[in-house]
Amino acid sequence: MGSVLSAAVLQLYTPSGDALPTGQGFVVAGATGAAVWVATALLSLVLPGRRGRGASVRTGPA
Repeated sequence: MGSVLSAAVLQLYTPSGDALPTGQGFVVAGATGAAVWVATALLSLVLPGRRGRGASVRTGPA
């Protein structure tokens, strides 16, 4: 998802007839990627984890 989003942002900042995006396009693509990364990190901290069937929690020495 991140690569597709970055490519879409860079495409938006590529003027018609040019081969490369503007410098601002790279800034926006980088900021967008960083925002997705932070959102993913926050969601991984907030959402509860899953346990497989038969998983047990050890609380003492093995």
